[in-house]
Parts: sequence; C-alpha cells; structure tokens
Amino acid sequence: MSMEISTENDLVLPLLQSNLDDSHRELLLKIESHKTLIASKAIDLQIAPENMRKALSFAHKLACEKGKLSIENVKTINTLIGEEGKLREFAPTCFDKSNVGVRGPSFTYSGADGEHVEKLLSSYAEQYTPVEETSKPLEKICGAYLLLELIHPFFDGNGRTGRTICAFLMFSYGYGSLAPHLIACWEKEKEKHYEDFISGIYNYYAYSYDLPSLNEFFSKFYLKFLKRIAAVLDGFVGDNP
Repeated sequence: MSMEISTENDLVLPLLQSNLDDSHRELLLKIESHKTLIASKAIDLQIAPENMRKALSFAHKLACEKGKLSIENVKTINTLIGEEGKLREFAPTCFDKSNVGVRGPSFTYSGADGEHVEKLLSSYAEQYTPVEETSKPLEKICGAYLLLELIHPFFDGNGRTGRTICAFLMFSYGYGSLAPHLIACWEKEKEKHYEDFISGIYNYYAYSYDLPSLNEFFSKFYLKFLKRIAAVLDGFVGDNP
C-alpha cells in the first residue's frame, strides 16, 4: 500500500531549493550574460513538437496576458496535448513503507495519493504563478517542472504538461525564445530525459519526509536543466556571431 498521510501539514508542497556549486553558477552567469540576445529572438512555436503546439500557444497567450496558473489552466494544458484533462483518482504505483515497489521491479515511482492531488495541485498553481520579484527565475522554472512530475496529477501526459508549464514560466520571465527549442531537445532525447527523472525519484511522500534528499536530487536535475538551456543558447550565439 502507499504511504499514509496522517496530518493536514503533510499536504504542504515541499519547497524545492537547490544547493548551487561552481557548475551551476558558471552556467547561470553564461545564460544571464546573453539575456539581451534571448529577448531579441522571436518565439517560434513551430520548432516544438507538433503535439505540443496548441498547449504552448495557450501558455504563451496566458503569459502575455499575465494570467495566473490555476488548476483549470493546468487541466486545459493537459487537454491540449491530447489527454483527458482529468485528475487521477488513485496513485499510479504503490510502494510499501520501506519505499519498495509492491507491483514489481518495473515500477520506480509513485505520485501523490489521488485523494490529495487536487489540494496539492491548487497549492502548486499558487506557488508557481509568475511574480515579478522572483530573484531566481530559472530555479523556479525548473522546480515547477520537476514538482509537477512528482505530484503526477494525471494518468498520462504529466511530462508534456510539466514542460508546457515550464515554457509558460519561461515566457513570463523573459526566456521565452528558448522554450520551444528546449522542448524540442527534450523530445529528441526522450529516453535520456526520462532517465534524468527516474534516477532519483521514488515515492512522493517519502520525499516529503526527506527534504534533504529531495533537494539533493533537485540540485542535480537543475544542473542538467541549465546545461540543456546553455546548449540551446550556444545555437543562438552561433546564429549571431
């Protein structure tokens, strides 16, 4: 059975915080030094995979209108990528109290219990709505992507939904021209990108009780996120020698 939640406090979202090292700082400096170039590039949604363009168009329009991230908007995104847009009612995978999968070795991750998904997603939408005073926008963008996958609110399309929310925040914080290229890269490297997720994700609630491990994993995931953005940016620089 999945891990039981005993108090309302257990439903509070974990606040993701990366532990930056020199590698993070070097990449952040590189990205920020090209912010003018990023802003000068047109946002070309046609670069993204065809099955995500409607969702990205919705996210772009929402960002331009300075709209908020809400449960309904997250559901709409899931619908626009071709899924049902319906929150799941139970966990897709069950783990015992030792965080060991009980449905066989092929299962590696359990999202939040279905009965808690709506409340968690509501808190998530509030936490990741764009605000102008954010001091670490890229960390927030990456955190939104990872945490959506951790909650796993839908049966299908959680990755694509999370990537669209990631793009929405990039549109909102001035990194919009990078977003379609980034999503296209993730699509081309789907298996490797999936491995980046499952390399450290196990049970949502296990992580809720072990924030140091969650943030250690987030730091590694954030570094890969920055590396991928830097690679896209290299292409921009190559086009503008």
